[in-house]
Amino acid sequence: MMALLLTLIALFMLQVGVSLAGFQLKGDGLERTFKREGEDVLLTCGVDRSSPQCAELKWLYRRHEADDNSPIEQISFEGNVNQSLPRASRLSVTSNCSLLIRNLHSEDAGLYGCAWIRFLYILTISSSPSDVAERVDLTCSLKSFRELDDCSPGRLIWVDETGTELSGKNAEFEVNPHKQCVSVLTVKRPSGNSKKFTCKFVEDDQVMIDLVYILTE
Repeated sequence: MMALLLTLIALFMLQVGVSLAGFQLKGDGLERTFKREGEDVLLTCGVDRSSPQCAELKWLYRRHEADDNSPIEQISFEGNVNQSLPRASRLSVTSNCSLLIRNLHSEDAGLYGCAWIRFLYILTISSSPSDVAERVDLTCSLKSFRELDDCSPGRLIWVDETGTELSGKNAEFEVNPHKQCVSVLTVKRPSGNSKKFTCKFVEDDQVMIDLVYILTE
Protein backbone atom coordinates (compact mmCIF):
# COMPACT_ATOMS: atom_id res chain seq x y z
CA MET A 1 0.00 0.00 0.00
CA MET A 2 2.78 2.46 0.87
CA ALA A 3 4.47 1.90 -2.50
CA LEU A 4 1.17 2.62 -4.24
CA LEU A 5 0.68 5.84 -2.27
CA LEU A 6 4.17 7.08 -3.11
CA THR A 7 3.57 6.31 -6.79
CA LEU A 8 0.34 8.28 -6.70
CA ILE A 9 2.12 11.26 -5.13
CA ALA A 10 4.80 11.21 -7.81
CA LEU A 11 2.25 11.07 -10.63
CA PHE A 12 0.18 13.79 -8.99
CA MET A 13 3.10 16.17 -8.62
CA LEU A 14 4.82 15.47 -11.93
CA GLN A 15 1.69 16.23 -13.94
CA VAL A 16 1.74 19.80 -12.66
CA GLY A 17 5.52 20.23 -12.70
CA VAL A 18 5.89 20.35 -8.91
CA SER A 19 8.85 18.76 -7.14
CA LEU A 20 8.24 16.29 -4.35
CA ALA A 21 10.70 18.31 -2.24
CA GLY A 22 8.77 20.23 0.37
CA PHE A 23 5.78 17.91 0.29
CA GLN A 24 5.45 15.93 3.47
CA LEU A 25 4.09 12.59 4.55
CA LYS A 26 2.38 12.15 7.91
CA GLY A 27 3.37 9.16 10.00
CA ASP A 28 3.87 6.02 7.91
CA GLY A 29 1.64 7.16 5.05
CA LEU A 30 -0.46 9.95 3.66
CA GLU A 31 -2.94 11.79 5.81
CA ARG A 32 -6.44 10.43 5.34
CA THR A 33 -9.65 12.31 6.08
CA PHE A 34 -12.99 10.49 6.43
CA LYS A 35 -16.23 12.44 6.02
CA ARG A 36 -19.91 11.84 5.32
CA GLU A 37 -21.72 13.26 2.32
CA GLY A 38 -23.26 16.64 3.23
CA GLU A 39 -20.70 17.47 5.93
CA ASP A 40 -18.01 20.17 5.76
CA VAL A 41 -14.29 19.47 5.82
CA LEU A 42 -11.22 21.61 6.55
CA LEU A 43 -8.03 20.33 4.90
CA THR A 44 -5.04 21.96 6.57
CA CYS A 45 -2.06 23.17 4.59
CA GLY A 46 0.29 23.76 7.52
CA VAL A 47 1.51 27.29 6.74
CA ASP A 48 0.48 30.80 7.77
CA ARG A 49 -0.80 33.37 5.28
CA SER A 50 1.90 35.79 6.53
CA SER A 51 4.55 33.36 5.35
CA PRO A 52 6.03 33.98 1.89
CA GLN A 53 5.29 30.32 1.17
CA CYS A 54 1.54 30.80 1.41
CA ALA A 55 1.19 33.03 -1.64
CA GLU A 56 3.12 30.50 -3.69
CA LEU A 57 1.17 27.43 -2.60
CA LYS A 58 -1.59 25.97 -4.75
CA TRP A 59 -4.33 23.59 -3.78
CA LEU A 60 -4.44 20.79 -6.35
CA TYR A 61 -7.01 18.05 -6.77
CA ARG A 62 -7.35 14.79 -8.64
CA ARG A 63 -10.86 13.42 -8.71
CA HIS A 64 -11.94 9.97 -7.63
CA GLU A 65 -12.66 8.66 -11.13
CA ALA A 66 -9.52 10.12 -12.75
CA ASP A 67 -7.40 7.98 -15.03
CA ASP A 68 -3.69 8.45 -15.66
CA ASN A 69 -4.31 10.94 -18.49
CA SER A 70 -6.84 13.11 -16.66
CA PRO A 71 -5.77 16.70 -15.94
CA ILE A 72 -5.08 17.90 -12.42
CA GLU A 73 -7.56 20.48 -11.18
CA GLN A 74 -6.04 23.65 -9.70
CA ILE A 75 -8.38 24.69 -6.91
CA SER A 76 -6.57 27.82 -5.76
CA PHE A 77 -3.68 30.15 -6.54
CA GLU A 78 -2.27 33.08 -4.52
CA GLY A 79 -4.59 32.11 -1.67
CA ASN A 80 -7.80 32.47 -3.71
CA VAL A 81 -10.24 29.88 -5.06
CA ASN A 82 -10.40 29.35 -8.81
CA GLN A 83 -13.84 30.84 -9.54
CA SER A 84 -14.18 29.00 -12.84
CA LEU A 85 -14.76 25.72 -11.00
CA PRO A 86 -18.37 24.45 -10.87
CA ARG A 87 -18.06 23.92 -7.11
CA ALA A 88 -16.32 27.26 -6.40
CA SER A 89 -19.24 28.45 -4.23
CA ARG A 90 -18.57 25.58 -1.82
CA LEU A 91 -14.82 26.21 -1.59
CA SER A 92 -12.79 28.76 0.34
CA VAL A 93 -9.18 29.21 1.47
CA THR A 94 -8.74 30.18 5.13
CA SER A 95 -6.25 32.58 6.69
CA ASN A 96 -3.70 29.79 7.20
CA CYS A 97 -4.12 28.52 3.62
CA SER A 98 -6.29 25.57 4.60
CA LEU A 99 -9.02 24.48 2.18
CA LEU A 100 -12.64 24.51 3.39
CA ILE A 101 -15.15 22.43 1.43
CA ARG A 102 -18.80 22.85 2.41
CA ASN A 103 -21.68 20.42 1.84
CA LEU A 104 -19.52 17.56 0.57
CA HIS A 105 -20.63 15.67 -2.52
CA SER A 106 -19.44 12.16 -3.35
CA GLU A 107 -17.50 13.56 -6.33
CA ASP A 108 -15.39 15.67 -3.93
CA ALA A 109 -13.57 12.50 -2.91
CA GLY A 110 -10.05 12.13 -4.23
CA LEU A 111 -6.45 13.24 -3.83
CA TYR A 112 -5.67 16.76 -2.54
CA GLY A 113 -2.27 18.41 -2.32
CA CYS A 114 -0.80 21.55 -0.75
CA ALA A 115 2.10 21.39 1.72
CA TRP A 116 0.61 18.09 2.89
CA ILE A 117 -0.70 15.31 0.67
CA ARG A 118 -3.98 13.75 1.73
CA PHE A 119 -6.79 11.52 0.58
CA LEU A 120 -10.35 12.64 1.24
CA TYR A 121 -12.73 9.73 1.79
CA ILE A 122 -16.49 10.32 1.60
CA LEU A 123 -19.04 7.80 2.89
CA THR A 124 -22.49 7.70 1.28
CA ILE A 125 -25.63 5.55 1.45
CA SER A 126 -28.24 5.46 -1.30
CA SER A 127 -31.44 3.44 -1.63
CA SER A 128 -33.20 1.92 -4.63
CA PRO A 129 -35.92 -0.68 -5.26
CA SER A 130 -34.65 -4.24 -5.18
CA ASP A 131 -35.29 -6.81 -7.90
CA VAL A 132 -37.05 -8.79 -5.19
CA ALA A 133 -40.60 -7.71 -4.37
CA GLU A 134 -41.11 -5.70 -1.17
CA ARG A 135 -37.37 -5.23 -0.69
CA VAL A 136 -35.00 -2.32 -1.03
CA ASP A 137 -31.27 -2.13 -1.73
CA LEU A 138 -29.17 0.12 0.52
CA THR A 139 -25.82 0.83 -1.16
CA CYS A 140 -22.96 2.01 1.05
CA SER A 141 -19.92 3.45 -0.76
CA LEU A 142 -16.62 4.83 0.49
CA LYS A 143 -14.99 6.91 -2.22
CA SER A 144 -11.46 8.31 -2.25
CA PHE A 145 -9.18 7.63 -5.19
CA ARG A 146 -9.65 5.16 -8.01
CA GLU A 147 -6.60 3.03 -7.21
CA LEU A 148 -7.75 2.60 -3.58
CA ASP A 149 -11.29 1.39 -4.32
CA ASP A 150 -10.67 -2.13 -3.01
CA CYS A 151 -11.00 -0.82 0.61
CA SER A 152 -7.82 -2.65 1.68
CA PRO A 153 -6.86 -3.03 4.47
CA GLY A 154 -10.29 -2.11 5.83
CA ARG A 155 -13.81 -3.28 5.06
CA LEU A 156 -17.39 -2.04 5.05
CA ILE A 157 -19.85 -3.68 7.43
CA TRP A 158 -23.57 -3.26 8.15
CA VAL A 159 -25.07 -3.38 11.66
CA ASP A 160 -28.69 -3.28 12.80
CA GLU A 161 -30.29 -1.25 15.59
CA THR A 162 -28.86 -3.61 18.23
CA GLY A 163 -25.31 -3.23 16.91
CA THR A 164 -25.27 -6.76 15.50
CA GLU A 165 -23.21 -7.14 12.33
CA LEU A 166 -25.25 -8.30 9.34
CA SER A 167 -23.63 -10.74 6.95
CA GLY A 168 -24.60 -13.43 4.51
CA LYS A 169 -28.23 -14.02 3.57
CA ASN A 170 -31.44 -14.97 5.35
CA ALA A 171 -35.17 -14.28 5.15
CA GLU A 172 -34.79 -10.74 6.52
CA PHE A 173 -31.73 -9.42 4.68
CA GLU A 174 -28.86 -10.11 2.31
CA VAL A 175 -25.41 -8.48 2.32
CA ASN A 176 -23.44 -8.31 -0.94
CA PRO A 177 -19.92 -6.85 -0.59
CA HIS A 178 -18.34 -5.72 -3.86
CA LYS A 179 -14.72 -5.74 -4.98
CA GLN A 180 -14.68 -1.95 -4.80
CA CYS A 181 -15.36 -0.24 -1.49
CA VAL A 182 -19.09 -0.82 -1.86
CA SER A 183 -21.52 -2.99 0.12
CA VAL A 184 -25.19 -3.55 -0.69
CA LEU A 185 -27.70 -4.46 2.01
CA THR A 186 -31.03 -5.80 0.72
CA VAL A 187 -33.79 -5.66 3.33
CA LYS A 188 -37.54 -5.97 3.60
CA ARG A 189 -39.48 -2.73 3.49
CA PRO A 190 -40.77 -1.97 7.00
CA SER A 191 -44.51 -2.11 7.58
CA GLY A 192 -45.18 0.39 10.32
CA ASN A 193 -42.15 1.35 12.39
CA SER A 194 -38.98 2.53 10.65
CA LYS A 195 -35.76 0.54 10.79
CA LYS A 196 -32.25 1.87 11.34
CA PHE A 197 -29.17 0.45 9.66
CA THR A 198 -25.57 1.65 10.03
CA CYS A 199 -22.75 1.24 7.55
CA LYS A 200 -19.24 1.31 9.05
CA PHE A 201 -15.76 1.39 7.58
CA VAL A 202 -13.54 -0.66 9.88
CA GLU A 203 -9.75 -1.08 9.98
CA ASP A 204 -8.14 -3.42 12.52
CA ASP A 205 -11.40 -3.47 14.53
CA GLN A 206 -11.41 0.34 14.69
CA VAL A 207 -14.35 2.24 13.20
CA MET A 208 -12.91 4.99 10.99
CA ILE A 209 -16.31 6.41 10.03
CA ASP A 210 -19.96 5.33 10.04
CA LEU A 211 -23.24 6.51 8.57
CA VAL A 212 -26.82 5.79 9.71
CA TYR A 213 -29.70 5.21 7.31
CA ILE A 214 -33.32 5.16 8.57
CA LEU A 215 -35.61 3.13 6.34
CA THR A 216 -39.26 4.08 6.49
CA GLU A 217 -42.35 2.45 5.03
